[in-house]
Amino acid sequence: MGAPMAANLAKYLHENGKPALTLYNRTASKLPPASKTISHSPSPRELARTCDVVITSLSNDEAALAVYAELFEGAKDKKAERGEEGEERATIFIDTSTLYPATSGQLERQAAQTPWSFYLAAPVL
Repeated sequence: MGAPMAANLAKYLHENGKPALTLYNRTASKLPPASKTISHSPSPRELARTCDVVITSLSNDEAALAVYAELFEGAKDKKAERGEEGEERATIFIDTSTLYPATSGQLERQAAQTPWSFYLAAPVL
C-alpha cells in the first residue's frame, strides 16, 4: 500500500471512530511515522494476531510464502487466545501481490487449514 493511500485510509478510519491503521513493512525505514492514526506492528505474526483484516502487497512469490507463514501463525495465536469456547474472530487476508496461480492456490489451502482464516487473491495488475 502506498504512503498516500495509507494516509487516506488512516484518516478515514480515525474520522469514523475506528482503531488506528496498523502497518508492517519488511523494511521498517519505509513506514510512515507512527501517529494517532497509524501504528506499527513489529512482525507479520503480531499483525495477524491483532488484526481482523490484513492486506498484503509483496514483491514476489518467495516473499509472499515467507510472510504468509508468519501471518498464519499469528492467526493461530489469535484462535488460541480466544479459546475453544470464546468468541470467534476471523482473520481475512487480502493479497494484492501479483503471484503465480500455484502460489495463490497454496496460500489459499494454507489459510483453509488455519481456523477462522480466509485468503482472497486480489492481484493488482
